[in-house]
Amino acid sequence: MDTPRPQLLDFQFHQNNDSFTLRFQDRLILIHSKDNPCLWIGSGIADIDMFRGNFSIKDKLQEKIALTDAIVSQSPDGWLIHFSRGSDISATLNISADDHGRLLLELQNDNLNHNRIWLRLAAQPEDHIYGCGEQFSYFDLRGKPFPLWTSEQGVGRKQTNLCHLAGRLQRECGRGLLLDLLSTTHVC
Repeated sequence: MDTPRPQLLDFQFHQNNDSFTLRFQDRLILIHSKDNPCLWIGSGIADIDMFRGNFSIKDKLQEKIALTDAIVSQSPDGWLIHFSRGSDISATLNISADDHGRLLLELQNDNLNHNRIWLRLAAQPEDHIYGCGEQFSYFDLRGKPFPLWTSEQGVGRKQTNLCHLAGRLQRECGRGLLLDLLSTTHVC
């Protein structure tokens, strides 16, 4: 199954027995085999607290299972890969391109009891991870175990009487700096 789809001209997908590779513009993106799987699924319990814009994030991992088996089929817009391990643990990866020819990887968890998913991208030593914003003064996140977390802190709100009142009535809010999403979205 080495033939690229017409809308995927910059993509090369190669399947061999129990393994596959995906390349984009001659750059290795995914590599999967039974001995070196690219996808895991698992479950965990998250404990997330926020006080005045400072987050405490704790995550207790309960299980992490490598999905070693992969069945590849062609779809009208790319490839569909059904990953599994046994009969009741599975996930699906849809590989396609957007209207501009860029790679789209869409993961689907097939079991709602599993609330964690890991996709291992192939990387070279000189590769960098950008696009997640600066984290603790690191712009390149390669090798840095930071959680990707987005929140609306509300900094820079116009300091109206309503904002001051909301800040006084809600302990978690700063005056004029509404720090929780509910207040930011609905009060000011």
